[in-house]
Amino acid sequence: MAKYGQTWWGNNWLNALTNIDWENRLPRGRAYATRGAVREITIDKNRINARVQGRRRSPYKIAIAIPPFTVKEKELLIEKITENTLYVTKLLNRELPSALNDIALDNGIKIFPSSWNDFDMHCSCPDWAVPCKHLASVIYILANEIDKNPFLVFQLHDFDIIEALKNKNLTLDSNAKENIKTIDDLVIGKNSINPNFKCDKKTSDSIDLSIIENIKENLLGLLNSNPLFYEKDFKSILDNAYKKISRLTTAYLPTTVIRQEINTGEQPDSVSKDKNLDMLTGFEEIEKISIELNEKFKALHISLFSNGENIKPDQSIDMEFLIHILNEIELKNIKNYSDYIIALYNIYHFTLKILEKSAFIPQLLNVGKNRYKIRWIPASIDEEVKTVLKQLVSITPPDILYFNYKPATRKTKTVKYQNPDEQILTLCDLFIEELLNKFSLSTRLIRRNLYAYNSEKILDLFFNCQPVVFDDFSEKEIPNTIQLWLNKFYVTHKNYIPLIKVEEKNNDFAVEVMVEDKEESLKEPIPLEKFISQKKYEKVKYEVLKDITLLSEHFNELTEVINTNGRKKLIFKSVQFRNILLKILPAIKLFGIKILLPKALQNLVKPKLSLRLNANGSQKLGSFLDLQKMLSFQWQIAVGKELISADEFRKLVAGLSGIVKIKEQFVLIDDAEIDHLFKNLQDPPKLSANELLKTSLTEKYDNAKIGLSPEVKRLIESLIKIKKINLPENLYAVLRPYQLNGYQWMYKNAKLGFGCLIADDMGLGKTLQVLTVLLKFKQEGFLKKKKALIIVPTTLLTNWQKEIEKFTPDLKPHIYHGQKRKLDVSKSDLIITTYGIVRSETEKFQETKWHSIVIDEAQNIKNPGTNQTKAIKKLKSDVKIAMSGTPVENRLSEYWSILDYTNKGYLGSLKKFTKEFARPIQIDRDKEKADIFRKITQPFILRRLKSDKKIIKDLPKKIENNQYCSLTKEQAAIYQNVVNNIMKRIESSEGITRKGLVLKLITALKQICNHPYQFLKKGKLKVELSGKSMLLFNILENIYDNNEKTLIFTQYKVMGELLAQLIQEHFSTKPLFLHGGTSRKKRDQMVNDFQDQRNIKTFILSLKAGGTGLNLTAARNVIHYDLWWNPAVEAQATDRAYRIGQKENVMVYRLLTKGTFEEKIEEMLKIKKELVKLTVSTGEKWIGELSNSELKNLVNLSP
Repeated sequence: MAKYGQTWWGNNWLNALTNIDWENRLPRGRAYATRGAVREITIDKNRINARVQGRRRSPYKIAIAIPPFTVKEKELLIEKITENTLYVTKLLNRELPSALNDIALDNGIKIFPSSWNDFDMHCSCPDWAVPCKHLASVIYILANEIDKNPFLVFQLHDFDIIEALKNKNLTLDSNAKENIKTIDDLVIGKNSINPNFKCDKKTSDSIDLSIIENIKENLLGLLNSNPLFYEKDFKSILDNAYKKISRLTTAYLPTTVIRQEINTGEQPDSVSKDKNLDMLTGFEEIEKISIELNEKFKALHISLFSNGENIKPDQSIDMEFLIHILNEIELKNIKNYSDYIIALYNIYHFTLKILEKSAFIPQLLNVGKNRYKIRWIPASIDEEVKTVLKQLVSITPPDILYFNYKPATRKTKTVKYQNPDEQILTLCDLFIEELLNKFSLSTRLIRRNLYAYNSEKILDLFFNCQPVVFDDFSEKEIPNTIQLWLNKFYVTHKNYIPLIKVEEKNNDFAVEVMVEDKEESLKEPIPLEKFISQKKYEKVKYEVLKDITLLSEHFNELTEVINTNGRKKLIFKSVQFRNILLKILPAIKLFGIKILLPKALQNLVKPKLSLRLNANGSQKLGSFLDLQKMLSFQWQIAVGKELISADEFRKLVAGLSGIVKIKEQFVLIDDAEIDHLFKNLQDPPKLSANELLKTSLTEKYDNAKIGLSPEVKRLIESLIKIKKINLPENLYAVLRPYQLNGYQWMYKNAKLGFGCLIADDMGLGKTLQVLTVLLKFKQEGFLKKKKALIIVPTTLLTNWQKEIEKFTPDLKPHIYHGQKRKLDVSKSDLIITTYGIVRSETEKFQETKWHSIVIDEAQNIKNPGTNQTKAIKKLKSDVKIAMSGTPVENRLSEYWSILDYTNKGYLGSLKKFTKEFARPIQIDRDKEKADIFRKITQPFILRRLKSDKKIIKDLPKKIENNQYCSLTKEQAAIYQNVVNNIMKRIESSEGITRKGLVLKLITALKQICNHPYQFLKKGKLKVELSGKSMLLFNILENIYDNNEKTLIFTQYKVMGELLAQLIQEHFSTKPLFLHGGTSRKKRDQMVNDFQDQRNIKTFILSLKAGGTGLNLTAARNVIHYDLWWNPAVEAQATDRAYRIGQKENVMVYRLLTKGTFEEKIEEMLKIKKELVKLTVSTGEKWIGELSNSELKNLVNLSP
């Protein structure tokens, strides 16, 4: 049943109906009003004319007249109103002061009718009773309108109270009706946008979404439960909506991605590479995005531009598509995209955060005649939300969106833009609307909350994201009433805004109301008393007083300040001020009002449980297990930065309550919290060795500062500090300084019982550092009884074997791989095997006692739920070393799994780690959590970058690496078959024919080693069918993870095309490909794109086409996919990246297949210098001069 007379003044209007009921006419009149039978109402001064639909075809005519106020009555009312500022401000907030009615009655003035006799009324219906049901229905409808607009009750007495106040020099015109913004208020011309905008990249990296807290309760606390535009408790509906949206957003991407990756070890369907590959690849090429909107703030079309052209002019692209794409982009790859996509990515994730934290609010807009729309925008009244908004403004191009509509002042459509702040708000609204539609929120809420004929309109307005028309008499005040209800969110959207200043005075606290001029923010705020009294503020003072009246609903004492025109000074005792500081001022702050506090009060301190650590006896740490024995600690109380013993704290707080000063800090003393603190001291928590270490490294316990004695500080430093360790003998390498540090760090950690994750950039020699440690272990006798197990991806088996032969030949490896493998540890120091074999033969590896286990490319155990990861974690050893070139910050969930292997239990459970670190750092970009994570993992993770200043000086400008791989079964079979067939023909031929066959053989074998598809020109084009392709992709994965660029050289155009296709399919990035048939114009464009476009990471070049005349210094990596065996040609190609202008080190990778002619020629070139000279002058022609037996030995597959 609809409510009428919801306010005291609306209810008083209905009092005329009391005790009058002719045969149930009043309830029937109410029913008529509720079902919308009142078709029309017009008011002319004190006369009301209406039409009410009854049983007949034509509506009945209604006429009601109300006695007008006399001149004397009007003057008296104006006099009483102007004497009390609070009356004026309450009226402006659509609230009729009850005291004003009391004064009127005392003076014989009836604002409200006391009976039907006060009305002169008539209805054209045949009913003889007065009032009939038709008259009653009109009175009910008027009661509703009077609820919404108390000025109407004066208007019905022929009294224009606004005009009367204006005649008394009170300027209220702009405040009598609420200011609802239109599109014209929110747009600017194209000439007003900044043409020289540059994205602030540092700001983009520094955005921290974790600072945004859940402010639902605070926001709702500003609102009334029963606004007059809705028959029920609309605040509870909004509360329910916030809860649902928060819950649905939490379950939405990207949280879902993280949760599924961690818990199942699988990627969710929504991030399927195959499904969205083309979309993502295309998005990397986009330079600009332009969103066209109409006057209803609806996105009409999204245009994508590359090289200044609309790349999908005929394709329908909407917000759903845009959100889908933004969900697919990983944070680690965002730097590959244009400023427009970076901005939209950040705004979208900010939007998800404010939805999750209920930090968004409705804004009512007028989008046409009697047509209104709710725009959902960030709650910028919250300081943290405002901070992120400012950051987003600095990284967002000013022309992402534009409006194409017909302004009120023009007859034709025009294009308008928005200022940077408004553009962010509109973009957030577009994302929110799309997500609300996705969540089907309006359907759920509307189905539950339909109470009256206009309730669906209200729910549609708020939650269906569609404009709504309010054009009936009973609806026309609804927009004003909604705006009035929402005004508390927009107090600061004006030039003059209130400000609260707090000062400490003789252990008391003084609160003063001041006024800030936003346009002159550098000026001192003006005391309210001065602001009211000065003529220059005459036109705006009631606007400010109106806002202070809103604040007084939460801070009652402000009514005294208003009543005295700012003269009243508010002084509070310490105990009183506690409630003001902790509850009232935070509520006031949510209006967006600044609170100026004394410096000491800005960081109010709450006592917390903490501890002080001291060294216990010997300060020499033998192993991690000794740590608990060596540390003693006392539980203490942290008061800000001060640590106080329990006894001293007890004495300090005895008899104190509220906000007190202790050691020059304002401290909140809450009796219940203090009792809880003392109970914890009586039965303190027990700390494990892991918890003690983390507490020591961060110097915090439960976010409270701890105390460390000098001895403990030295002890902790010794855990981190790298000690000098002599190198092992017979190491055939000169370690660079950073490599020496890496070796010493791993050795020290092994001795302490710590696992290691060495995560240096690819190319910095992780394998050499690990082999040096293993050689040291052997020479110290640790590998006699127990051996070392090295687990690697299949593609790296050969590399490890080669590195051992080259640098540590004293280490005896056994490769446990292949069909005839046999695990024999007695004659070897190292067993090298693959992840797949460990997974399938876990029990066999568990039976062996290992001294050391090394896992290379440790991201292979990134998913804790997979059988592979479980198998690796079942293996026990004295020393555990993990190797990875992937940046730690890329996927923290992966690093939990790796560190859970190297240092079991140190980071807690996966669930706890996700909540404490993975989600805050990756989703919320929490800088403080990232810093804590760095500190607690510092002893166990070593990562050096090629770009580090200390590393650069140790590195040569060009670092060459031979990378070896084995042929796949398919490759080996094809390879040997070709050798057998062509060798038969070679052995029976001579002269030019023989040389031609030799060249044919070498060409065929090169193609087979590259990929079987290149040779066969049919079959399946898969990475897994080629050992060299798998090795290439392993290298590329590290390059892309580190956000670097690379050149890939091949001799063959066909192979270049195959690589381009495979790379695009696997990595969702489209490589450039330059070959002999590329035009000069296109070649120059490719070079410029590779140098300048951050999204272009890969440039494939045929060796001859790309060997000369190009400057490609954007590449930090050069990969020779197949070799020319002409050092001059290779060097010339490599120098495309390593030449004048290159400021970085260049890593050069030469890919070779083990056991094939490629490896054998490489070995021959190392030994025979004259052969090197021959290859420079003749290329591969010298191979044709080999005898049949020499040629057979060269090309036959070796084990």
